[in-house]
Amino acid sequence: MPACSQYCEKRQRGTPGRFSVRPPRSPDILHPMLRVMFWNSKGAPEALVAKVANHELADILVLAEARKHPAPYLLALNRNPQSGFVACQTDCERISIYSRFPSDYFERLKDSRHVSIRRVNLPARPDFILVCLHLPSRLHQTPESQRTALMLLAQTVRAAEARTGISRSIIIGDFNCDPHEAGVVGAGGLHAVMSKERAQRMKRVVSDREYPFLYNPMWSYLGDLSEGPPGTYHYAHSEYVELFWHCFDQVLLSPSMLEYMRKDSVRVITRVEGVDLADAKGYPNHERASDHFPLLLTLHV
Repeated sequence: MPACSQYCEKRQRGTPGRFSVRPPRSPDILHPMLRVMFWNSKGAPEALVAKVANHELADILVLAEARKHPAPYLLALNRNPQSGFVACQTDCERISIYSRFPSDYFERLKDSRHVSIRRVNLPARPDFILVCLHLPSRLHQTPESQRTALMLLAQTVRAAEARTGISRSIIIGDFNCDPHEAGVVGAGGLHAVMSKERAQRMKRVVSDREYPFLYNPMWSYLGDLSEGPPGTYHYAHSEYVELFWHCFDQVLLSPSMLEYMRKDSVRVITRVEGVDLADAKGYPNHERASDHFPLLLTLHV
């Protein structure tokens, strides 16, 4: 049986699942956009998570550091009768996935402690690989270990693409690394570059070996000249070199996905329905919400 929420598994046998709130709505397969939201919600209230997801019309909601039992999130997400969220079963300790689409559209390819990989097969849309992650903090790993973890992740993603024959991938989550760090931008790592023009060249050769590109739009969200906050996470520490703002929360796309992007396809969310996710200084409000801002990816597919 495909990886499903317990609701979907029991529904197929004709009995209501204990995680169900109401049957999922029939997804609008002809809707021209697909919205994927990620939030390291850090224990934010379920009602606030639901408010953000529903206001942004998220079709797929990926959470890190969320409470593992899905029932409170489903109750909050589905207070709106049109929402129809279901939980996708995952063995990943750090990630929870909710979707407005039936969860049997999400074929589980791999789950580990920090990463969950799905083949997403939505009607009337091209299949793609969805990689959801929450990688270890730099408080608990050396830069060398983080770089090695990203290199291994890159190998895992490429193996999933080779196994499925799908070149369209979305990698989204809390990397606990910035876009400029070696494991993210380096050829031996994810090789995620800031330029669509460069990413569309598909690959480059370094020392007689080919390395495929990914595109990382989060470069545009660093600093005060970005359209939103200077990053997704703020941290002030007593170091001689301190960036203060970071883009630990990122979304990377394979070159085959770029045809579905527009200039405004990625957005950092700081306010929704009169609720500020930022404090008075503009930093993520960890008391009201989370110490990370949510990300929204909108694809015209």
